[in-house]
Amino acid sequence: MATSPERAESEAEAQLREGMTGEFGNAAQAEADPSYRRVRLRARRIWPERSPGFWVYTEQSFGGGSEDPYRQRIHHVTAIGENAFRSRAYTLPDPSRPFDETALETLSVEALVGRPGCDILLVRQGDSFVGSTNGTECGNILRGASYATSEVRITADTFYTWDRGFDADGVQVWGPIRGGYELRRIDGP
Repeated sequence: MATSPERAESEAEAQLREGMTGEFGNAAQAEADPSYRRVRLRARRIWPERSPGFWVYTEQSFGGGSEDPYRQRIHHVTAIGENAFRSRAYTLPDPSRPFDETALETLSVEALVGRPGCDILLVRQGDSFVGSTNGTECGNILRGASYATSEVRITADTFYTWDRGFDADGVQVWGPIRGGYELRRIDGP
């Protein structure tokens, strides 16, 4: 585990970290279009002493509540250029276990399960960070998928995410058809 004294964070890194953390929901989108389920995303910075970059714990749940999240991830975000970042996602060793403050503090990086090919490359474009996975590299077996794609756009107040699964022939087998989830900030970082 690499640790370092407080280091200077670039303006772009600080903007991305603040945009990625907080509480977000898509109540307006779900109300306007019933094909979208109501989703709540909670994200907070963890392990501030670990470097390089920053670490974020995220959980997503349906229905606007925090009970029984359907997805829990830890993201390690590192700079790969002045305005470009790599977000590497990890799953938890026991995703059915509730991860409270104590569990997260005692969790080791070595216990995380990597997701090869599923990195999201984020590039700063004005006041947004826009990115995606690379082609068919992110393997996935959910509902007969062969691979998954993720597209994101992060601003100070929004977190847009479009995750989809495709079979070996490139036919979409899960995820929204017309576009991603448009999550609006409910609470700050």
